[in-house]
Amino acid sequence: MVTQDYGMTETLGPGLGMECINGNGMHLNENYYFELVDPVTKQPTNKNKGELVVSTIYNECYPIIRYCTSDIVEITNDPCPCGCHSPRIIKFLGRSDDMLKVKGVKIFVSQIEDFIFSHSIFNHQYEIVISRKDYKDTLTINIEYKEKLTAEIDKDLSEYTNIVEEEFKSKFGISSKINIVDIKSIKRSPGKVIRVRDLRKLKV
Repeated sequence: MVTQDYGMTETLGPGLGMECINGNGMHLNENYYFELVDPVTKQPTNKNKGELVVSTIYNECYPIIRYCTSDIVEITNDPCPCGCHSPRIIKFLGRSDDMLKVKGVKIFVSQIEDFIFSHSIFNHQYEIVISRKDYKDTLTINIEYKEKLTAEIDKDLSEYTNIVEEEFKSKFGISSKINIVDIKSIKRSPGKVIRVRDLRKLKV
């Protein structure tokens, strides 16, 4: 039987969480102390969702205190049939370094990516641009079409763009300007792929 294991280099590898044979999520290791915090404010939350923070209890050679994992998880304290009473991670919701806050709404780049990839007319190249106008956030998503654009295709895409924008607003609760651009028109990064340009951070 294959089970899941959770760990990271900062905690000396695997062992933070382990799934039992019941497959009900990963039991958190009781040799560590875990907290959930708001991924933006880093303040403790009384909910069962948040960024996981880890502290060692028995590790004398490599102690860590309140290490923010950047993993946003959902945890349950419901009893498990295996008899283990430790909390369990039942879902990974994203990464705090993958999260954007636009118009007061928290949204993950991975969520936007899944939305884009659900439309077969797009390839896998996109760019998220966030700016601010009149003290209000504006969100623009440039997405490459799957093939070379022609005048005829571009004309047909106008109505489809409106549909995608409505779908986006319905799904995420915020509006976005969708620009369908020609293939290979979005600049590629030679190293790590950069998906977000947050112009709000620029000093003026």
